[in-house]
Amino acid sequence: MRSVHHAAHGAKQLPHSSPSTFVCFVLSVVSSSLLLAGCGYRLAGQGTATIPADTPRLGVVSNDPIGETLLPALREQLLQPGREVVLGSEGSETVLRIDPFREDFQAVAYDAAGLASQYRLHLSSRLILVRQGKQLWSSGLIAMQGDVYEVSDPVTTEAAREKLRQDLSRMWMREALARLNSGF
Repeated sequence: MRSVHHAAHGAKQLPHSSPSTFVCFVLSVVSSSLLLAGCGYRLAGQGTATIPADTPRLGVVSNDPIGETLLPALREQLLQPGREVVLGSEGSETVLRIDPFREDFQAVAYDAAGLASQYRLHLSSRLILVRQGKQLWSSGLIAMQGDVYEVSDPVTTEAAREKLRQDLSRMWMREALARLNSGF
């Protein structure tokens, strides 16, 4: 029978485990490390090579009201020496497209009378890079959400919803650009 000794502050020490248990533990840690290291190249992303270096003219487009409000700021963020960035796709063999936004606005909390007291706004879309009709890259779905609280009247709630929509769309653009720049 093994004894259990008490540490200075009353914590129990575990009995010594067998050498084979220790070896199994070490092997599992080493194999997990090797597995993660083996897929590390994918975790590194593609860097700034997402937009091909030989792209003299890049078009940015959206057929969505929310996306269209983001185009001027997106264009400005993508400007680089030697690259013209234009609104629209005319004359550009490489185009960065904002897919239509999906917008959901739902009541998520109710007061004692059963009236909505909190709403959640959820915006989602993708950023897609296309060259000569072939998709080169996609950001994957990027989703942002935030809450609006019922204050007193529907006009105030709608104004808060519009402000939140603008804030979330700007957050979406920052995330889309970060993904574009990282290559993910």
